[in-house]
Amino acid sequence: MALMEGIKEALIASDQQLLTESAHTLKTSCLMIGAMKLADTCARLEQIGRDNALQGAGDLPILAVEQYEAVTAAFREALQRSKKHSVIVLESRLE
Repeated sequence: MALMEGIKEALIASDQQLLTESAHTLKTSCLMIGAMKLADTCARLEQIGRDNALQGAGDLPILAVEQYEAVTAAFREALQRSKKHSVIVLESRLE
């Protein structure tokens, strides 16, 4: 959540460099894991930072937080399923 915190802090403090860097880094990470909607939102926030147009962010930060929470929830769920599957596979090998 550190990068999301950076985005929030940047908007509160009107820090265009922090917004640009945080949004860019999060965008890159999202692209690597296939979180395309969040990557697009981050790209838009990054551009707002580059253009020094922080007042034009509108609801994008709220959208980014919602999308981030959805992505992290999906990964947590997949991890839990993976752990359960690993236990079942391990137990079947020990029998």
